[in-house]
Amino acid sequence: MKDTPLISCVIPTYNRSQKVIQAIESVLGQSYLNLEVLVVDDQSKDDTKQVVEKLAQGNPRIKYFYNPSKGANNARNHGIKNAQGEFIAMLDDDDLWDKLKLEKQLQAFNKLDSNYGVVYCTFARKKNNGKILRTHPSRFSSSKNGNILKRLLKRNFITTSTILVKTEVFKKSGLFNPRYKSFQDWELLTRIARDYYFYHIPEVLVNVYESGDSITLDKHGRVITKYMHLKQFLDLYEGQPKLLSKRYSSLGFTLFKLKRNGFARLFLKRSLKYNPLNPEALFLLLILSLKRIF
Repeated sequence: MKDTPLISCVIPTYNRSQKVIQAIESVLGQSYLNLEVLVVDDQSKDDTKQVVEKLAQGNPRIKYFYNPSKGANNARNHGIKNAQGEFIAMLDDDDLWDKLKLEKQLQAFNKLDSNYGVVYCTFARKKNNGKILRTHPSRFSSSKNGNILKRLLKRNFITTSTILVKTEVFKKSGLFNPRYKSFQDWELLTRIARDYYFYHIPEVLVNVYESGDSITLDKHGRVITKYMHLKQFLDLYEGQPKLLSKRYSSLGFTLFKLKRNGFARLFLKRSLKYNPLNPEALFLLLILSLKRIF
């Protein structure tokens, strides 16, 4: 690997011309300088094109692309396909990087074996007013390095804006799946984890902001996508009945909170098929039975 390899930074954006300026500045403000910024416009209706092209006139590292296939995942894939770098990083248009993010991730890669494909960092999830809601992954959670496939089968703890990926990884493991409307990072990272090791930098180097129009706040859509993920990787749960039971009971609990009791019962019963003593499933089924009586 070169001492200063080119890093391609992909920023998908839609109707956020002012926020995408901040995202671009976040990339250009990196201490690591050998980078390109690929802004992929997901068919915005505002002045995103004019704003980005004006910035690009004064900085050749900025490149504007129009996404011909509508959708956030297609936009990310379009950026990856046009990337020239040895490494690829992604930044959502409403997130921001610490200025040392890329430098520290590249330093980590320089010390790792070739079977490592991803370096990611801790991130802070914030409200738009700057208040920190929580950080991920928790410093109290189990090992986050090496083979993390089993941990990813439990739940996702990595977000797109935190990763630096070898470009070759996408050629082997594939691109983002356009069928996923949320948890697209989880699906992609699970596939990558089958082929490569991951390394975690336990520092908050990314701020992820929640906004009212965020697709991640669509609770019904999240349930559907979690079930899609479970079905897609069902073979990887072989020999882990308790973990599979936990995934089904978690879906049942979410559906219970959404008052979709019929579907909740279905998943809770399926949970007990793999672990008849799952306390969460047993308790919720008891509550649902009492609701039927009273």
